[in-house]
Amino acid sequence: MNLFRPAVDWRNSSGLSPTGTVGGTELPVVPYLTAALYFVFGIQYWVGRVVPIAFALIGTGFFYLLVRRFYGTACAALSALLLNVSPYYLYCGRLQMPEPFAYAMSFAALYYFDVWLASERRWRILPTALFTALTLLGKPQLAIILVPMAFLALHRFGVRTFITPRLYVFAAMAAVPVAAWMAWSYLVLIPVSGLSFAQSSLLDYRKYLTDPRYYIEIAKAVWRVALTPPVIVLAFIGLLRERVRNHFGPTRLDPVTFSCTLGPRARFLSSS
Repeated sequence: MNLFRPAVDWRNSSGLSPTGTVGGTELPVVPYLTAALYFVFGIQYWVGRVVPIAFALIGTGFFYLLVRRFYGTACAALSALLLNVSPYYLYCGRLQMPEPFAYAMSFAALYYFDVWLASERRWRILPTALFTALTLLGKPQLAIILVPMAFLALHRFGVRTFITPRLYVFAAMAAVPVAAWMAWSYLVLIPVSGLSFAQSSLLDYRKYLTDPRYYIEIAKAVWRVALTPPVIVLAFIGLLRERVRNHFGPTRLDPVTFSCTLGPRARFLSSS
């Protein structure tokens, strides 16, 4: 039960008992908490489900707050419903995988990031950096949240984004613990234990990275599996509708639709 020396019991039958510390992993929050509950309730089926389900519910709460901040209560409720019935969220939200924890932390990170940008209170950088670091510790691939963060920063500060000191302070606060864990897990634990969950290094894939067919296959997979044609069509329709609507100004929409279109900040700007 040492979070910083995760050990796996590899037994697949009563006759085998190889165990050992592994490296090359994300911060094992979900399995660690599950193991702790096993000590309390015993190894029962529901215990293996309850931790990821709890993080999925926490993620839903932060996702609701995030959407409500921009689009109001009605859109936030509908968005949270769609999130919870999406196949990927349903699947990952009940399994021993890092996704439930990482998604919950990423929704919280984006929410607090926007709150922090709009606030003059310096202490708000603390939850922002904390949840961002936990996101990257839980799933480094979710560094993709830097894209919406960059958009929010550029939207608020414009070209001054690149010379805003507090953004660099935030980046350092979030990056240092992630870099420390990566160095510990990959550079220390793997040589010590000889056991690794890490896949081949990026350099091992250079023959694929220089092959144009690799990127074509990635694009096809994104089209078929990640985005899917229906989502592309709906997104295109949404973009066309956005050209008609003005989120930060008057609108001809009825009051019910208006409350869904303009969030609290937008309504304040519109009325002022």
